[in-house]
Amino acid sequence: MRCDSCSKLATERIPEEPGQVCLTHAIEFWAGFMAHARKERRAQKKLERLKERLSGVAQFPEQVR
Repeated sequence: MRCDSCSKLATERIPEEPGQVCLTHAIEFWAGFMAHARKERRAQKKLERLKERLSGVAQFPEQVR
């Protein structure tokens, strides 16, 4: 089987279409996947910090005025 992206021998499987790719494109896929996961985690941490700050404000609404 050949890699759909470059026609080299497809030796690796990835959880995306096409499932069979060459080693170069498998590494490229996983590097992109991990970069996306790190970015999502940073965004999640920012959201958690914001919620913590807002929950402090919500506890004392008379001070907000």
